[in-house]
Amino acid sequence: AAGPLATRIAGSSDLYQAAGRNPSAGINYAACHDGFPLRDLVSYKRKHNEKNLENNRDGSGENFSWNCGAEGDTNDSPNPKILNRRMQYRRNLLATVILSKGVPMISGGDELGRTQKGNNNAYCQDNEISWYSWNLPAEEKRFLEFVRRLVKFRRETPCLLRDEYFSGRAAEPTGVKDLAWFSPDGEEMTRAHWDDPDLQCLGMQIDPRGFLESESEAEAENRDDALLILINAATDPIKFTLPGGAASVWSLAFNTADDAFPVGGDLWRGGDFYTLFGGSMAALKRTLD
Repeated sequence: AAGPLATRIAGSSDLYQAAGRNPSAGINYAACHDGFPLRDLVSYKRKHNEKNLENNRDGSGENFSWNCGAEGDTNDSPNPKILNRRMQYRRNLLATVILSKGVPMISGGDELGRTQKGNNNAYCQDNEISWYSWNLPAEEKRFLEFVRRLVKFRRETPCLLRDEYFSGRAAEPTGVKDLAWFSPDGEEMTRAHWDDPDLQCLGMQIDPRGFLESESEAEAENRDDALLILINAATDPIKFTLPGGAASVWSLAFNTADDAFPVGGDLWRGGDFYTLFGGSMAALKRTLD
């Protein structure tokens, strides 16, 4: 559901704020030492713990995983769409972790495409099931580079590092919200949008002008920069109308539909369409003319 996802991405204030804890109290991750590693999370629908010699009864049966259309290793599959979809979903999961407010955690080996062959309880396996492979094929080398760039992007984007909760209210003197949610038509989301069970695409805009309490503070920071995170959980592409007026210029930081981090390239104005492919997410940065 869109509402719970939005709450987690924005820092889980429902869990920590009332207790006086900052967003850094929350640890965000897609996979950890227990359960499936990231690669298996998108490659197996069920656990395969037979080699643990407990008749596959050990390990959790609730893995929240999807095999993308085929169970297990499909390197010999004549259908490359499955492998491409798995790689895209791995990028989606780690991008969600890295862009979320809180402390990101990447389980060791997930950046390398480590697999346990569907074993989600590999504590007793001292073999290739639990070992790391350092001889990465070309596609895993590209994935590792994507993860490196994701981490670098977070470090270089101050609004992702600010350890305070969003208010969602217009700040003085700018009149700008620090956090706003947009539907694909480019309008701020209403209660009707959040209550729509078919909602599969949304945009999260973080605007540093909404953090500021004085014009001098606004001048001290690069107040024109904003970050727009677009998420499309639908199967088909969706045209997203970018927010802001014509003075807003948006450039693509990355899109999980591929593993590229473009340098330069196309620019979009507020009101322009940006096509977000099915099952992907994108991050765009804004400057003002």
